Order: sequence, then structure tokens, then C-alpha cells
Amino acid sequence: MIAGRRKFIQISLATISASLLMGRRSAWGAAQKDLKIDPVSNEHDSTHRLQSAIDSLSRGAVLRVSSGTYKIDASIGLKLKSDMTLALDQEAVLEALPASSSNYAVIKIYNANNVNVLGGFIKGERTLHKGVLGEWGMGVDIRDCSDILIQDVNISECWGDGIYVGSFPKSNSSGCQRIKINRVVCDRNRRQGLSLVACNNVTVSDSTFSNTSGTKPACGIDLEPNGRSVVSNVSIVRCRLTGNAGDGVQFYGRVLASTVESSSMIKNGRFGIRLAGAKNCHVLENDFQDNANYDIYVRRDTKDCNVNKNLIGRHGGSSLEAKSISAKTGIRVFVEKGARNVSVI
Repeated sequence: MIAGRRKFIQISLATISASLLMGRRSAWGAAQKDLKIDPVSNEHDSTHRLQSAIDSLSRGAVLRVSSGTYKIDASIGLKLKSDMTLALDQEAVLEALPASSSNYAVIKIYNANNVNVLGGFIKGERTLHKGVLGEWGMGVDIRDCSDILIQDVNISECWGDGIYVGSFPKSNSSGCQRIKINRVVCDRNRRQGLSLVACNNVTVSDSTFSNTSGTKPACGIDLEPNGRSVVSNVSIVRCRLTGNAGDGVQFYGRVLASTVESSSMIKNGRFGIRLAGAKNCHVLENDFQDNANYDIYVRRDTKDCNVNKNLIGRHGGSSLEAKSISAKTGIRVFVEKGARNVSVI
């Protein structure tokens, strides 16, 4: 009996050792095998090598990309899958090769859940773009997904948007759910820093959206549903919107129950923030300075919104047609006639 028990213990220890050698175990029970990618000298196109590594990841695993520059054919892009993390070294760069396509994405996250993109740089090709048409070249394109985290990523020089969050045109879904964008920099992109087009429960925090220019709307962040889509329950907090040719932040159309709080809108080419058709939204305790038009503009079809405790700085707005407030500097906020139940304090 004792000999049998000793044999059982030996077999159990051998099984445990084998499991540890296979790698840590994921929440789903299968052993995870993280992968690492290093740069290859004189590699003109890294797209297929990185995509092969992504495709081979086990569920819940991490692809670590070492410091270096990786050229990506953006017309193909890197398609991430559910239950994975793409972790870029802080000096790793995914750089789009020059393209003629009007519609591309360096990173595509489509119909996926539980995906993290962490660190590094994503660089578009707007200065080397071969065509003149379109405005949809994205750094990160997220469609019909849930539980996505984009964190500590610097995205610049895209033909379209730094980040796009929405759905496919013929999708029956309500778009994306539970998206977190944290400590991100979107700079010098052509159309938008960030577009929120079809989504619910989105948090954008501690991020910078700057110097967007080239084609309209050219906003730092644009909440603007397409078609019958809705954008709801978005929280923008502690963000900096500066130097954009359009608005710092735009709420346009069916934008519901969303907030901009403790953020700064400085030196944007139009409004610091625009509320146009938004409902039950809030602009709270923000800092506005030197925006080319009104710091805060509320269009007539907006209702049930609070614009409270904001620090209004210098800007070039002209005389008002409707309700306004004045800080000690004499600066005003514009609310069009017809806006209903809009509190400005």
C-alpha cells in the first residue's frame, strides 16, 4: 500500500513538473505560450512575419515585440484575434509602408473580445501616401468588439484617424462595448485623433489628442455616429486636446449620456468643445484656453446637458446670440436658442 502511494506521488510530481515546463496556465485552463519577435536587418516588410506569430498564439498569450522598426503593409494590416495581448517595447515602431489605398489600418481588431494593445509607436504614412482620395487610413481600427484596452501607445501621421471605434456598415450589432483607451498620444493624424462612431461604455483617460489637420472634421476626439448608430456612456477624463484644426472635442448627433471632465482644450482651430444634438451629456471642470472660436458651443438641438464649473480662458469668439456666461476675463460660452434644459454654471 505504501509502495503504491509512493508511486502515485511520484507520478503526480512528474505531471506538475511537465505542466510548469509547458508554461503558465491561462484562465481557460490551457497552457499559454508567449512569443517574442525581434527585428530583422534589411527586412522591407514585416507584415507576414508578425501576422504568423499572432495567428500561432494560444488563447490568452502575449506577443512581445522588441525594440526596432517593423514595416507594415497597411493595405493588409495586422489582424488581432480574441484573448491576446500585443505588447510593444517602448522603442518598438510599427510603421506603415507608403500606400495608395484610401482605406487601411495598421492594426485591425474586428469581431474580437479581450484584446490588449500595449506600448510602442504606430506610425502612418500620410507624408508618403501615394493617392489623394479618401480619409480612412487608421492606426488602430476597432469594429464590433468588446473588452479592448489600448494603453501607452503613440499613434501618429495616419492618413485618417489615430484610432477608430465603430462597426461594419452592414453589421447588425450596436458596435463596440467596454473599450478603454488610456495614456495614449494621437498626434499629427489627418482626419481625427480618435473617432467614436458606434459604441457603448468607452473610457478615454490621461491621453493627448493633438495637431490633427488635413481633412475635416480634424478634431482631437469626434463622437459622431454613422447611420442609425449610437454613441453612449463615453467618459473622457484628464485628457489634453490641443492644436487640432477642428474642435478639441465634438459631440455630433446621437451621442447620449457622455461626459468630458477634468480635461483641457487649448488652441484648437474651431471650438474647444461642440455639443450638437447631444442628449444628457456633461462638460465638467475643464480648462479652455485660446480656442479660435467659442470655447464651448451648444447647438439648438442639444438637450438635458450640464456645462458646469469650467475654467474659461482666452479665445477669439464673437458676440453671442443667446445665453452666455462671462468669466472675469470677459470670455463667453455660446448656447443657441432652442437648446433645451442646458445648465451653464
